[in-house]
Amino acid sequence: MKNRFLPRLQRGRNQNFISAHKWEFIEKGGCFMEFTKETNRIFAKDAAGKLIAEITFPNRSATTVDINHTFVDDSLRGQGVAGQLMLAAIDAIRAQGKKAIVTCPYAVGWFQKHPEFSALLDSEISSNK
Repeated sequence: MKNRFLPRLQRGRNQNFISAHKWEFIEKGGCFMEFTKETNRIFAKDAAGKLIAEITFPNRSATTVDINHTFVDDSLRGQGVAGQLMLAAIDAIRAQGKKAIVTCPYAVGWFQKHPEFSALLDSEISSNK
């Protein structure tokens, strides 16, 4: 199952542990979705195959991606799913050794609310915030 909720701190033996930031969210009553990951795209579909959450971050250059789109189905709004997408994208972008620019309005606001992740932003873009 590709889009199940993960209510525990530790996942399967061969998977990574949930980060401290995610655990803090779980302690406050949240649940985390498991997303399907493709190159520069992370998403979830419901059991019927309908897209219910997505973030895209295409390459802008060899060292930079553009977080240009987030989508969360109305049925999931207010549950922290968009923030989960952002954290998953940050993990993927870091794993690629890249920096990000943000053109998606949600992502712009998210980075403003989470300055602890500003090191991921392309330095030229970050200095113009």
